[in-house]
Amino acid sequence: MQGIRFNKLSILLCTLLLTFIATSQLHANGLRDAAQNRISIAQQSAERINVNTASAEQLAALPGIGPSRAEAIIALRNEKGSFTNTNELQQIRGIGAATAARLEPLISF
Repeated sequence: MQGIRFNKLSILLCTLLLTFIATSQLHANGLRDAAQNRISIAQQSAERINVNTASAEQLAALPGIGPSRAEAIIALRNEKGSFTNTNELQQIRGIGAATAARLEPLISF
């Protein structure tokens, strides 16, 4: 009887140990992914798109811009000169305060 109880206890302890190891690995993976995400965000910040020199393709890749707004940005840039802040982008139809705020961390002047 004690042998069966010992075997059940051994199985339970092994199961708990394996669960602990698996959970620890998942936690470590989560920490690694979070660190990589922070690095990616830092790299993106370092690689801002300058709206005064960017091509239509580069501008179109920005969220909320697309090809037609990219062309409008270039047309306004050619007409009035360099942009100095995101508020000036709101002169373009379809770019409001929300879009300008979303672009702020992605662009430079």
